[in-house]
Amino acid sequence: MPISPEDRFALLDVIHAYNMAADEKDVEGTLNYYIEEGLITGDMSTGKGKAAMREDLPKIFKSEVTLKRHLVNNVRFFPGEKEGEVKVTYILLVMEAKAAPLSIATSIVTDHFRRVGDEWKIITHDVAVDPSARWLVKAGAKAVEVIEEVKEKLS
Repeated sequence: MPISPEDRFALLDVIHAYNMAADEKDVEGTLNYYIEEGLITGDMSTGKGKAAMREDLPKIFKSEVTLKRHLVNNVRFFPGEKEGEVKVTYILLVMEAKAAPLSIATSIVTDHFRRVGDEWKIITHDVAVDPSARWLVKAGAKAVEVIEEVKEKLS
């Protein structure tokens, strides 16, 4: 079944709002966009369900030591496996937004959505960090520390 323009815009609104909540490291704001048994899989993963996600999201957010911006590009929409579901893929660019304007990671994200009443909710959010960025994601705090040292020396 084709995905209507209205549904595409509604799904984009959820994707953008979800990523803005992640920028703010807002656990409850992020969870607002998931079904009750939602799940994050891949390189940034959580346990299944909002209770497990409520425990795991702060750890993910803590690994992003400073302000990050999550930018969505190259969005594609596909019919879901079941009626009332949609799969959306996009490239996610994560930028350092405090220490220096620096690309921290690129990822392929696959979101599975389900219509719940009048809203679209995330069933699963899969993050596949590109190989070239994996080391930088793991080195997050150290990378910011080095940037701050360089900025201080240049001042």
